[in-house]
Amino acid sequence: MSAKKTAAKRPARKAAAKKTSAKPSVKKAAAKKTASPKPATLNAAQQAEYEACSNAGFKDRKKAPVMMAAEGRTALRQFVVVAEGDSWFDYKPAFLGGKDLLGHLQTSGRINVYRVSKAGDTMENMVYGTDTSGKGTGMKPALPPQLEKTLKAILDKNADAFFFSGGGNDLAGVELASYLNHKTWGQPVIRKETLDFIFGIYFAKALKDLISAVRKVKPGLPIFLHGYDYAVPDGRDVSFLGFNFSGPWLKPALVQKRRTDPAEGIEIMVKVLDAFNAALKKVAADHSKVYYIDLRKTLRNGANYKDDWANELHPTSNGFQRLAKKIEAVMLEKLP
Repeated sequence: MSAKKTAAKRPARKAAAKKTSAKPSVKKAAAKKTASPKPATLNAAQQAEYEACSNAGFKDRKKAPVMMAAEGRTALRQFVVVAEGDSWFDYKPAFLGGKDLLGHLQTSGRINVYRVSKAGDTMENMVYGTDTSGKGTGMKPALPPQLEKTLKAILDKNADAFFFSGGGNDLAGVELASYLNHKTWGQPVIRKETLDFIFGIYFAKALKDLISAVRKVKPGLPIFLHGYDYAVPDGRDVSFLGFNFSGPWLKPALVQKRRTDPAEGIEIMVKVLDAFNAALKKVAADHSKVYYIDLRKTLRNGANYKDDWANELHPTSNGFQRLAKKIEAVMLEKLP
């Protein structure tokens, strides 16, 4: 082959190289299209609303009745409530379009909440302490224990009541899987003996110990316990910057046990949550001035349920508002 012929073919190779080099950019463009959206975060106005509803606004909320009286307006008594719990009491994503449960509970001004709650917290940590600090050989129990923080807040804020939300993280995730038999086993869906132990013995013991600890620091203090409404295991999770409790929490356990029919999933959650609520109701009945608030059937778990539920475990702001109205009505009825 002559040098001229060889040279003549070189530009064609360059052109081919250009075509080849263009392919990665197409792949990058495709990758951009399929990339997951960035987690949401609050804007300035939403952040201000969140802070007003959180402990940062506690003192200002407490001044409101005094200011109303000074202006000659009728000021109804405000009750200070210390709230300990999981993400139902600490759900910042709700402020993207409204408020969380405790934010709505404070809307009328009759209830002023001081929060010691933490998203993702478990019954065992809140009552006995399971959090740790350090790593490896330096690992040790986290101090102070969560219960100590709760009791201190009850005294420091001179609480009129204590409000507890716990157990949600103990009946979701791997825990939910432990309550279910595999579909191929030919056994009943629910492992009744496991459910009876967790709710009837373990939860009951923890709640009784919590009530006893609270009453030691403030005898006769009214205590409110709420159950959970019927969640829908549809696999929806949370996408919110800095929120470390993202899910999904229910559907994975059902799929692992080959319980993939949506109607069966809803039925399973009804049975599990009924057992949980029954345990709370019994503990409350066994103690003076401990009030169980039944929130079941406040939110929908059938048609249009997504209007009430933001994801598998957390209501929308509108859903939280409906729950808060029911809770406030019970509190104002029972508080002196």
